[in-house]
Amino acid sequence: MATAVVIGALATVFEGIGITLFLPILTSSQGFAPERLPRALQLLFPARERGVLPVILLILAFLILKNVLVYGNRTLLAWIEGKTGHDLRCRMFNALMSAGFGYWEKRDPGKLLDTLASESWRVSQGFQLLSGSLLHGCTVVVFTALLFAISWRLTLIILLSILMISSVIWVCAWPLKRAGERAVAVNAELGARMWDGVAGIRAILAYSLQVMKQERFAAASARVRGAFFHMDVLSAVVHPTSEVLYTALLLGVLGWQLSKTTSVPVTLVFLLLLFRLQPNLSQLSNNLAALARLSGPVRAVEALLAPDDKAPMASGTIAYVGLKRAISFRNVSFRYEEESAPVLDGLTFTIPAGKMIAVVGGSGAGKSTLAHLLCRFYDPTGGWIEVDENRLAHLDLNGWRDRVALASQDMHLFSTTVRENISLGVQCAADADIVAAAVRAQADEFIRQLPERYETAVGERGLRLSGGQRQRIAISRALVRNADLLILDEATNALDSVTEQAVMRNVLDLRRRQTIVVIAHRLSTVLEADLVIVMDQGRIVESGSPAELIVAGGPFSVLYKAQTTSLRTPVQNS
Repeated sequence: MATAVVIGALATVFEGIGITLFLPILTSSQGFAPERLPRALQLLFPARERGVLPVILLILAFLILKNVLVYGNRTLLAWIEGKTGHDLRCRMFNALMSAGFGYWEKRDPGKLLDTLASESWRVSQGFQLLSGSLLHGCTVVVFTALLFAISWRLTLIILLSILMISSVIWVCAWPLKRAGERAVAVNAELGARMWDGVAGIRAILAYSLQVMKQERFAAASARVRGAFFHMDVLSAVVHPTSEVLYTALLLGVLGWQLSKTTSVPVTLVFLLLLFRLQPNLSQLSNNLAALARLSGPVRAVEALLAPDDKAPMASGTIAYVGLKRAISFRNVSFRYEEESAPVLDGLTFTIPAGKMIAVVGGSGAGKSTLAHLLCRFYDPTGGWIEVDENRLAHLDLNGWRDRVALASQDMHLFSTTVRENISLGVQCAADADIVAAAVRAQADEFIRQLPERYETAVGERGLRLSGGQRQRIAISRALVRNADLLILDEATNALDSVTEQAVMRNVLDLRRRQTIVVIAHRLSTVLEADLVIVMDQGRIVESGSPAELIVAGGPFSVLYKAQTTSLRTPVQNS
């Protein structure tokens, strides 16, 4: 950007010199009088030079140089804007990808997308406005210096007038700052409405919410329209105000000069320099107003780039070499906010390597939070988790996550092919491994019935597939990883009982090679587990083998009997 400003300043210098060179021509009946030039420019003309032609050629040369530099300046500024936008978007996206899991749970994805797409574009345009302002400022300095060389008294009067005009324009532009922040806020709200409508289209159609969503979107869009219209109205005041005031100044100087005995050629050159100075002053004022409008987008981008609220999960330094003995929870507690009630409270249990552990309990018992701790999306707020003899927090984070596979009820499918969605578990997976994982997850049969089989695009968030199909692809993704720890968090709740049982039989075959944690509401999926942990309100209320718990008559037994009774009781016709 500094290079662009220097090039632009040189272009201004050449333009100013070219204009000033008209002065010795206009003030001499012989056609050339270098002594009428400012002292610094007289060095261009040795005493022997008296012809008009060399001056004309010199003016033409300065004009060509000026336009070549202007072209280079604009090209460089366009490159700066493009690169700035690219770098800024990448930095913002990297900041989002590096943010801890807790950051995402507190943010509206629609607003984040609006900042990433729209506001980053405006801020990158702001860099061009800033460099343009610096260039116009250099132009003002160069032309002012030439005006001082011709008439310092008149130039001083003009500068004082310009200072007054700039103060008026700044007062006009000041409300734009708050208007820009308001525009960012309502635009982010509109982005959230867009995301809400696209992401929730199934529920919208199922509950006939189209009219309500349309009305809310229209209201948000109207607020955007109003905010930007208000900002445009404020911006529109700046240009005509500056043009009228600067034109009045130009006419005032013309009248002043013509009323005095100053020679007409000197007056013409002075006015020509002033005439070229005026649009740069006007554009500088407009740029400052536009920069004021960008205060909102700049703050939004700064907030997204700020590391304060998106600290990534800290990685340990111990290399993870595989699960040998067990994963142990040592008096583990967790709460999402310091002042909130604990979601997990004093959990102590062991997951032996090569075994299948089932975690059951009602909604809100803390089962999914337990899975998040195993994936190290969060660290416990009390106690710790051990992997063999090392604390989980001390292990290399990427090394641990590379050996953990998670499939949950709402696992995201990306807008790509079935094959790529499965191979995300292991991006270099062979075709045979992808198919084998799909077979284990009972997905291969329906995949082969798709129009392009494994190359079929699943659509945005897998909308072209049923809930059960999406879950089976997510399970395939987890199975292809062949991880040390496989976590199934309600991963089969959208499957029919026959398919679910087939999937769980195939998962059971992985026991001894993998450690498996199954979180489920339906107890039919956990009856083959080596250990069942029953949770309620963040605590372990009982644990043991399924057979032991059924006989014990505790919460697991009550839940088991309730589910088996409901399956056996026929539905009565009313």
